[in-house]
Amino acid sequence: AKTRNHALITNYMPTIKQLQKDADFITRLEQAEYAAWKSKVGMWSSPELRAWRKEYVEEEELSKNAISMQNALSWLKKGLNWLRRG
Repeated sequence: AKTRNHALITNYMPTIKQLQKDADFITRLEQAEYAAWKSKVGMWSSPELRAWRKEYVEEEELSKNAISMQNALSWLKKGLNWLRRG
């Protein structure tokens, strides 16, 4: 059946292959969006728009914290090695 402006799909039964293609497409789309978000180019240069993607903000914070922790552990190891030599 068709409405005035839109085709109406009835009894849609996708195949497993179609569902896999759809899932792959969504995955690629999400990856492209995240790459664009990380680049801070275009619409993603706006802090207000960037804040909309809370999961990306959280991931960025976790990444920064992990790097800070790695740096702290590295300095601690260097300090301990220096003390052992002295």
